[in-house]
Amino acid sequence: MARTCIRSDGKECATSEKILVCGLATTGYPSVDLRKTRGGKKTIYVHALVAAAFIGSRPEGCDVMHIDGGRTNNRIENLRYGSRSCNFAFMVDDGTAQQGESHKHAKLTNDKVRRIREFSAVGCSRQEIAAAFGVHRRTISDVVRGKTWGHMGA
Repeated sequence: MARTCIRSDGKECATSEKILVCGLATTGYPSVDLRKTRGGKKTIYVHALVAAAFIGSRPEGCDVMHIDGGRTNNRIENLRYGSRSCNFAFMVDDGTAQQGESHKHAKLTNDKVRRIREFSAVGCSRQEIAAAFGVHRRTISDVVRGKTWGHMGA
């Protein structure tokens, strides 16, 4: 089935309707690919489309939040806009935040972080600690100062 649409230059064009195929992004959120008329695609999260359609435009500086923490529950009553810090606080509370060992890029464990902080407290240099744990000196510095792994206390 074809329909008429208005291009960005104001001209009408005919396009065929398609049912979008929903996939799961690497982040765990359902997403769809929207195609441009001149090729290319843009991947959009389903929760962002639902919120834009039923709640309205996303305020600047806000995220779409899943109230129940479920990344695949995109029902309108489960979505709302909120600040990034508010969204992360909700994720920490419901256990869905990717922090510490649960973060997909974590190179350290909770136990290693405790040991790093102990070594630092007794005067080992950050360079020595970094060599022992196979990470960059900056990583050790961030852990010791609580810039990263702050959820474990500094």
